[in-house]
Amino acid sequence: IPSLLVAILALFCWPVLPENFAPVFYSVEPAIPLPDSCVQNNRLSDFQEISVQPYHGPESLVYWNGSIYTGVAEGKLLKVDDSGLTEFARFGKPDCDSPATCGRPLGMRLSNDSRNLVVVDAYLGLFSVSLANGLVTKIFPLDNSIFPVFFDDFDFLPNGSVVLSEASMKYTLHELAYEIFEGGPNGRLIMVDPSTGRWSELFRDLRLPNGIQLHSDGQSVLVAESTLMRILRVPINGSQLTVFADGLPGIPDNIRLSERGGYWVPVSNLRDGWLGRLFNWLTKWPRLRSVILKIILSLPNHFEVKTNSAMLLRLDDEGQVVEVWKDPKGLMINVAEVCEYQGEVFTSSYFLPYIGRIKR
Repeated sequence: IPSLLVAILALFCWPVLPENFAPVFYSVEPAIPLPDSCVQNNRLSDFQEISVQPYHGPESLVYWNGSIYTGVAEGKLLKVDDSGLTEFARFGKPDCDSPATCGRPLGMRLSNDSRNLVVVDAYLGLFSVSLANGLVTKIFPLDNSIFPVFFDDFDFLPNGSVVLSEASMKYTLHELAYEIFEGGPNGRLIMVDPSTGRWSELFRDLRLPNGIQLHSDGQSVLVAESTLMRILRVPINGSQLTVFADGLPGIPDNIRLSERGGYWVPVSNLRDGWLGRLFNWLTKWPRLRSVILKIILSLPNHFEVKTNSAMLLRLDDEGQVVEVWKDPKGLMINVAEVCEYQGEVFTSSYFLPYIGRIKR
């Protein structure tokens, strides 16, 4: 009888996935071995923690005038310096009670005139924040022609426009598990004119488009297509995209410039780890992904995956790996972005309660 009772309870407690959840078959290019010519080191194990507790998830970083600015999962924009931690700004409502109303700051950059931070919030849109007084101004959207579903990252174009990634048009950030396990081409790139709020669609049918960085040619942007573990190069004139770097050793996140030339690309959930191997195998089994997702969602508070597998790659203008930072001690659980400043490297994270700091 107890066994039967457990079975009945399990049946009624078995989570129901959204009606529109439709996992698809997709394939990922095999990992390409790191070239012998690239410089490799183990410095990723040598990081120092800069705590942001009681907050967590310092996703994107801007270093300016001796301070680090970052956005956290609690919907706040923080200023971190030698004097401690300060809540600098917020985009959500003061009495918010959900991610959709509290917001979640993700990609962040310094404005071209160095007077403002420009930040994209996954739920609320694109904002400008004065570095002088923390005054918040909404940039996009300014009308009802578009509603953010899962805005992710952005970069400025030479003409002042912004290219913005919408990681999914189907699932919000707090529904990220559905997006990952579905594996569909639900993402797109948006071109925004900040002076008018007008926008247009640059490219769609992407699989979890994530980090964005303007290429050095000024005519294209690099986009991390996280599901397929590759970097795309997308012309801003709307012509055909190309694959910039494929077969990456893990899932790429935000792309940022290096002071020494090229582009920093952090990768997490490395393919040679247990989670990486599992997902690589599951790409061919959509129905099995549904079952596994139900199991995950049935667990108390779900679970926090800690794979202790991350790596920093520096790519050149042709997409070739020229430098690799490894973590042989398995200490760095996740890296979302790299910020390099005067011989120091700072690492962000989607969920950890600290920023990493490494002497280059």
